[in-house]
Amino acid sequence: MNLRLLLFPLLLLATGAPFAFTREWTDATGKYKVEAEFDGVVMEKVRLVKPDGSILAVPLERLSERDQEYIRSLAETSGNGKPRSQNNQTGPKQDAGAIAPAKSSQNQVPEIHLVLFVAAGLDPPADAESKMVAAAEYTETFFVKWMKHWGYPPAREQIFPRDDRGRIRVLRIHGSKPPGQYTKAFELMQELWPKAHAQYGLPRNNPLWWVYVYKGDPPTRFNEYRGSGDIRRGGWAVVNYENRPGEISFDQEMAEGFLHDFTLKGCVHELGHAFGLFHTGPIIADRLGNTLMGPRTDPFRAAVRSKLDHDRVYLCEAEAAMLWKHFVFSGTVQDRRVVPSAKVQQYRARYDRSRNEIVVSGTLVSNHKAHSVVLVDESSPRQVNYWAKTYAARIEPTGEFQVRVREPSPAAGTFRLMFCFENGAITGDGKTSNPTNAFEKTYTKLGNDYQFEP
Repeated sequence: MNLRLLLFPLLLLATGAPFAFTREWTDATGKYKVEAEFDGVVMEKVRLVKPDGSILAVPLERLSERDQEYIRSLAETSGNGKPRSQNNQTGPKQDAGAIAPAKSSQNQVPEIHLVLFVAAGLDPPADAESKMVAAAEYTETFFVKWMKHWGYPPAREQIFPRDDRGRIRVLRIHGSKPPGQYTKAFELMQELWPKAHAQYGLPRNNPLWWVYVYKGDPPTRFNEYRGSGDIRRGGWAVVNYENRPGEISFDQEMAEGFLHDFTLKGCVHELGHAFGLFHTGPIIADRLGNTLMGPRTDPFRAAVRSKLDHDRVYLCEAEAAMLWKHFVFSGTVQDRRVVPSAKVQQYRARYDRSRNEIVVSGTLVSNHKAHSVVLVDESSPRQVNYWAKTYAARIEPTGEFQVRVREPSPAAGTFRLMFCFENGAITGDGKTSNPTNAFEKTYTKLGNDYQFEP
């Protein structure tokens, strides 16, 4: 069959690919390769989104035969997500509490698909789905609590879809390979996506996936916890289902007791990546514990003296600001795919010695309305990656902002500014959502004072 005719469903979807995950793409010569996520086909050009958010538009014929075959497999699915060969077949039998398969809709708010993925030859623990539901309920409560704490109350407090009995829905997918062959999150998602769409008739609207993988009881486990996503393309998170005795209690901290054994902090951390969050370290003076997107629990405990903070996990103000207008919490997809322009004018940084704080101010000029500014302080020796401290402040209607760095580094570093927009977009350069491409200014420590790049 003519590939261009076969691609018609993807052309209709334009930039709305049915599912986004990173894979390696190769050109027809085999010389050039790139890691990127498929983002649809427009005017017979394949859109590929690189990890930094930049977009490549590659003519179909310039891709390898393997990649063209992969795109052909996507095009061979109908609008309801099922292979054409299954369009007239009866779907999975559903009980009274099941949700009927949703119809395709690009205007429908995408859901978070909570999935139990079971390796071939295994039966999952009898209480696996109930524990996953409890983990999801705990997660909802966690996000709502801290978003309200920082003044970013979500419009939607229930972010996981329910069945007609009001219970969070869990999709169960059985893998085709034995446990030992599931080691990479990307490869697992490549198998999971077509199976989930064929089995449940899910809509093609760039949803989010939170996948628990069951490979057997401890010490057997799925080790590669991974997550990726953004407001435009949806996202995914793959974690291990830890089958241990115990119950998820709302009275426990996220890194306490059974919740620590269940690795709940790590599971929700990867879901944060699916939402588009990057690593943000704790503000020690807040005395609230470890941040959701901060370091793993054991390194955090080793670095922080106060045992009262060891089990505690919180959503910092910057994380709350970045999530506030995400479609999962806002309930709207209006202008979801728009990346607003972003230009900073009148930038200024000064050191307030009386409070030992750095005050960063400026004016955002954009073609869309922004509600908050996020400042990432990247400095050494420890405030990097998982430990990089991140601050947030509201933006005035005039575009003016002022954010305080409450725990300045004793060494040199870089301030990176990102802006959170009403449509859910987060960008620092008006092009990508990657913080490494944000508006940036350096600083150095000189004795008891700081020197700032103008």
